[in-house]
Amino acid sequence: MSAEPEPEAAGPKRPGMRRAAAGTYLSYLGVSFLGLLNVLIVARDLGPTGRGDVTFLMTVAGITGYVLNMSVHESNANFSGLKSHRIPSLGTNSVVLSLLLGLAAAGVAVAALAYAPFLKQDVPAGNLALALVSIPAVMLQTYLVYLARGSYQFTVANIAMLTAPTVALTANVVMMITGTLSVTTALAAWSAGNTLAALFLAVHHGLTAGYTRPDRRLAQEAVTFGAKSHIGGVLATGNYRMDQWILGAVAGSRELGLYSIAVAWFEGLFLLPMAVSAVARPDLVRAKGAEAGARIASLFRLTVALTLIAAVALFLLAPVLCTGIFGDSFSGSVEPLRLLAVGALGISAAKLIGIGLIAQQRPLLESASMGTGFVVALVLYVILIPSYGANGAAIASTIAYTAAGLAAAAFLVRQFDVRPSALIPRPSDARQLADLVGAAGRNISGSLRRG
Repeated sequence: MSAEPEPEAAGPKRPGMRRAAAGTYLSYLGVSFLGLLNVLIVARDLGPTGRGDVTFLMTVAGITGYVLNMSVHESNANFSGLKSHRIPSLGTNSVVLSLLLGLAAAGVAVAALAYAPFLKQDVPAGNLALALVSIPAVMLQTYLVYLARGSYQFTVANIAMLTAPTVALTANVVMMITGTLSVTTALAAWSAGNTLAALFLAVHHGLTAGYTRPDRRLAQEAVTFGAKSHIGGVLATGNYRMDQWILGAVAGSRELGLYSIAVAWFEGLFLLPMAVSAVARPDLVRAKGAEAGARIASLFRLTVALTLIAAVALFLLAPVLCTGIFGDSFSGSVEPLRLLAVGALGISAAKLIGIGLIAQQRPLLESASMGTGFVVALVLYVILIPSYGANGAAIASTIAYTAAGLAAAAFLVRQFDVRPSALIPRPSDARQLADLVGAAGRNISGSLRRG
């Protein structure tokens, strides 16, 4: 890829870092909260088995969709900063590629379930089709969210992120009240939410940047760059989702339903590193050498202390979060949640430092760190899940997250001449944390006043 940085005046306007980070973090919190409400409604109404069926189908669609998306979203995030004059073409290519690659992903999923019996769970063909038909919309949503963020349009990206779970929650509440909630209708609500989010982003892009004819050369560049980070993305998705696919196929819907509750709570620990990396990425794309390494280390210190506090709280509150909220039938979720919480720091390092490596045109290093975790995870899934079910999946995932995080930190230290001590939180970081919390508070109060 030949870098073509735009003059600063020609690029999109950069918002305040703390305000943007706080707003993005709040949107992630909102998505997580709405997602938990959706999980709660489906789990309480359909029980562990019904929840397991929904989780399995969404996992199949999610994994196969990511495997075939070629990480074009990573290219969108970088290219929109380095080639801002090509943003209209990036939007057009995103629409075309999401359709082509999304349909291919659906075909791969069908083949995998047909010819790999050990991955198959007994689900109705209609439900499977409903899940797979959503893949192009989910893919387009991801492409355009990253394109918007790369142009500093964080508010637009945040609204799109909130759209899908809001639509799904509204539909699920109505169906629960009317007694029509089922595995099929829950999947339909999920599909509708993702489709509307993708449409919102597509319309916004058309109204602001516009569309051009598809640009084959730019698409080739995007796929080529994306492919370098795609290995890591696929392996990361394997780390985060393959446990659920294997668990559902080996241990059945009920065990997967229990484990999915633990995962739903655990994923709340991803929010801070995801929000910080999303907001910092446009700046990291433009940063050079040692400056980039120092920024990544600073961002990591900013998140690791809060992540650790949240992990301890999750461990201690696991009985309340699982059995207290979801009911006694989900008591089997408590132990997996506590086991997953131990891997919080590893997942924070893997996500935050990994995005920094991609932003600095080193996607293969991010892939290597995720590959480390994936190999560990796959071996342990095969060994532990048949004997220990959900607990085995949680143990394997935690060890894999830790391995991936350590590998990412090692690459950061070596490539950017960052001292290991630079990754350890220090007293001066407290002020940055206070500024971030203050910005979040101002965002909330401002929203309340506008409301």
